[in-house]
Amino acid sequence: MDGKDSMEIKKIVTDYFHNLKDYDEYKVTMMEERVFPNLKKLNLKFADFVKLFCSKAEERCDEKSENIFLVNVGSSGSHWLAAMINELEGINTIGEVYFPTKLKDRVENLSIPDRQFLVNAVHLGHLPNFNSSNAISKIINTGHFSGRMLKFIRESDPNSKCIILIRDPMDIVISRTFRKDEHKQLIAPNSTRDEYLWKNINMVKNWYKNNLKQSFDFEVRYEDLIQDPESSLTSLCTFLNINFELPQIREIIHQYDKDSNPKNTKLFTGSQKKITIAQRQTIEEELSDLRKILGYI
Repeated sequence: MDGKDSMEIKKIVTDYFHNLKDYDEYKVTMMEERVFPNLKKLNLKFADFVKLFCSKAEERCDEKSENIFLVNVGSSGSHWLAAMINELEGINTIGEVYFPTKLKDRVENLSIPDRQFLVNAVHLGHLPNFNSSNAISKIINTGHFSGRMLKFIRESDPNSKCIILIRDPMDIVISRTFRKDEHKQLIAPNSTRDEYLWKNINMVKNWYKNNLKQSFDFEVRYEDLIQDPESSLTSLCTFLNINFELPQIREIIHQYDKDSNPKNTKLFTGSQKKITIAQRQTIEEELSDLRKILGYI
């Protein structure tokens, strides 16, 4: 970054974090949960912490530290996978961290180095247990990006890697519609179950329609993670150039086994609402073409 542009992007990043509610009210609670412990641990005021991770963002750009986007539509095991990878040295997960439209619009015409600084600064601002070591580590973002936002990310951070996490669309829709009532109350509290079902069918179809046009650096399938987690994890670690020992991978898999109350993850293991014959038929018919494209039928 050079001169005037450098000052401008730092002002934008500082404004974003100091006025987060104006950009993304939904993330305020996440920031408070993550940043306040960092402030206490580092004995810093918030303004000084922003300056600190901005300086580390510059270092990440210089060192070409990798931001890894584990792109998925949701209900695909992203938190589970990221939590397992997070157990390894040199990589940290920040969950779903987004770039609000207001923020994107302010930087879209800036240079690539400036936008790359922005991506790194936003990631570091959401990094749990911030310290000098993990500030330059690989960072995993599990956001549900698609379309123009995904294009913006790839253009802004040439060092990033984008991985697509795929799951059978039918299982995604069933999971979202009939298992996660808490999520329904958040995004569609007044919808009937059938209305919510259609909302999820259309969302999944549109997400895949947008993202199947994109190119990705690596592909992971949820079903492979379930059937052969060892091979899936070792392949992913090899691709990401993460050092690992096979016994370590096996221990992580054991700790995060889906039938053993896995820790630190949103992997759903509860019961589901009953699906009617008509609802199942609707799902099968509406998702048939997409499931063929993805190789599930």
